[in-house]
Amino acid sequence: MNKVEINMMVKNIVSEHLDINHHFVTRNRRIVDDLGADSMNFLEIVIDIERQLNISIEDYLLSDVSTVGDLIDVAADVAMPSGGDRVVNIGCLGCV
Repeated sequence: MNKVEINMMVKNIVSEHLDINHHFVTRNRRIVDDLGADSMNFLEIVIDIERQLNISIEDYLLSDVSTVGDLIDVAADVAMPSGGDRVVNIGCLGCV
């Protein structure tokens, strides 16, 4: 999955969880102040992103997230640490 796909996926997840039109979910919208999310909504959004991308986002990475764009960037950084297409960690084959 590339960053454009992650961008659309995160926006769709936010839209679904907050029951708002996806056209209203833009990078500069603040998740709490503009879109009306509470802490439980935010947690559910993050869990859904992690599940769909098969990643785990560390709590400290979320501490400065306030906008949809911030959340997209964090998800993309975790899913694509090299900045390219998603790296899939299949473990260390042959490791003891």
